[in-house]
Amino acid sequence: KAKAPKRILKKSDDNGGDDNGDDDDSVTFSDNEDSASRPRASKSVHFLDDEADEDDKEETVSEEAKERRAVARLSETKMGQRDQFPTYDNVRDEIDSMADDDDFGKPQPHFSPSSTPFDEDSDRRLLCWNHIGSVTLVKGDGRISVDINFTDSAFRRPVNFMEYDINYEVGSVGEDGGIFATGLQTEDVEDGDDEMDELDEFSEQTKQNVRRERKKRLKADRAGTEPKGSLVYFHRFETFGRMRDKDWYLVLPDGERVLGASCGEGWSAVVTSRRFLRFFSSGGNQGQLVWLRGEPVTMAGRGRFLAVFHHEAYPLMDGTQQLGYTLWDVEAFRVVSQGSVTCLSKGSFLTWVGFSNDYSLLAMDSDGMLSMLVAAGDDTTNGGISWEWVPMLDTVGLRKSKDDSYWPVTVYDGKLVCVPLKGGTNYPDAARRPVTSTLGFRIPLAKSVIPENSTLEELSIRSNIALSQKKFNCEMDELESEYVTMSTQVDKVTLKLFSKILDTGKVEAALDLVNRLHLEKSYELAIRIAERHKHDKLADRIEQAKERRFAATDDNDGYLEEEDNDYHDDMHRTQQTPSSRRQISPEAAQKRIMMGAQSAPVSKKHRLN
Repeated sequence: KAKAPKRILKKSDDNGGDDNGDDDDSVTFSDNEDSASRPRASKSVHFLDDEADEDDKEETVSEEAKERRAVARLSETKMGQRDQFPTYDNVRDEIDSMADDDDFGKPQPHFSPSSTPFDEDSDRRLLCWNHIGSVTLVKGDGRISVDINFTDSAFRRPVNFMEYDINYEVGSVGEDGGIFATGLQTEDVEDGDDEMDELDEFSEQTKQNVRRERKKRLKADRAGTEPKGSLVYFHRFETFGRMRDKDWYLVLPDGERVLGASCGEGWSAVVTSRRFLRFFSSGGNQGQLVWLRGEPVTMAGRGRFLAVFHHEAYPLMDGTQQLGYTLWDVEAFRVVSQGSVTCLSKGSFLTWVGFSNDYSLLAMDSDGMLSMLVAAGDDTTNGGISWEWVPMLDTVGLRKSKDDSYWPVTVYDGKLVCVPLKGGTNYPDAARRPVTSTLGFRIPLAKSVIPENSTLEELSIRSNIALSQKKFNCEMDELESEYVTMSTQVDKVTLKLFSKILDTGKVEAALDLVNRLHLEKSYELAIRIAERHKHDKLADRIEQAKERRFAATDDNDGYLEEEDNDYHDDMHRTQQTPSSRRQISPEAAQKRIMMGAQSAPVSKKHRLN
């Protein structure tokens, strides 16, 4: 038989052929060529070796590129670049897969403010201790006891209740009651060996069948009645209904565990392992569910406000936690402020959060620095109020030894109520009620050029911060009279410092202090002090600053003239209408009289007198 022609791969000539022809990658085919004269594939198609080498290089480069990208992502996360906040789970998996670095910080676990951890050597622990009181959990034989002792014990009697086979892990108290939560509820089906004594005369096969049927029956009975989620229980302090119906409880879905709880006036809330923020009313009605931006860390509430803290990113290389916060107005169900927790010292973590009696949010880190969330004016970018963390007290300088520390409880009237700890202990003894102490706020300012003015300077700054917080609360609670009283007190401190600075001849520094005054009467007093110190130029500048500050009052003169003309026109029209349509507001007339009295010009001679 004639052999079919074969197509043979033939090596092309390196220098032969047309100059404009194909390069080394071109191949030619020939028919009926001896197999002995065939070139080898590795020699004839030499570009395949080059491609193999390039593939090896690409694999090497790709591995090196992956390592560089991984290191870049790691460094960006460690350096705290948060242009994009990755989720906590993604960052954790990414870091664990890249390297096992012992020096790399780990995210801090969740905790409850002013609580003590579980101790195997003690049967007591503090679930919560805040402005309402303390909650102590006492373990007994198969039961637990919850003791609530109020701060104002002279007016409120202690509360005690007992539970069987329920172990509360989280708890908090508020104005209306206390909220408590357990861990995951397990469903353990007993084998029933202790109850098989009546079947001793039967065979082993019969016993196994009975056990099997009993397990099936128990599983069927428990399905749908005892989910595996956490149990949430709310204990009300007072009610206008029946006492047996005042409390309520509910069970979370399977696998959802409560990590933090808090309550206030008319509300309660919990954060769970599914990153849910669940709201409830004090009566037991469920509210909305909100996703958290990261894994929950802790929460605190007071009055109408709730603060929730969560992880934003993986900690820095030095161990500094990257946390975020959200401040809620639960009554109006709106977010007041949210952002990053920038008040953590280098290499520290969050240890306590809470509210003061004027509803200011405070936080303390592991280095003992207490900071406050302060309203820092209007936010032009977001159209709201700008909030910043301000250091208010550094407890490190108050320690007698490096092993001493302060365990925060609450903040009242600018003082930190805490438990002094000595000997390196981190928590007070829950078996006995610890003795508390108070530490006054003192902002860590630099040393002043004039040492005797350092105390007044710190007091002036801190009082203005307190006034700005009160101004925010006054807008919500309508306490304008209290705000005016506080403004008078703050201006007294500023004027006292103003006079001290004038004694040293620092007129520029004295003029800068004038911007901290709030009332027009305080400006008048500053002018008199400047003239008493023979600084007429300074008095003129303060007069100009007062006119700029209260220019709106002077502009009311033209407004009053226009309003009076409209008022007379309205009176002329009402004379031609029935008496039933004549409606003149006495409040408006009184307001015109008051505004006219305030807008009366004051001559310099009268001012000096």
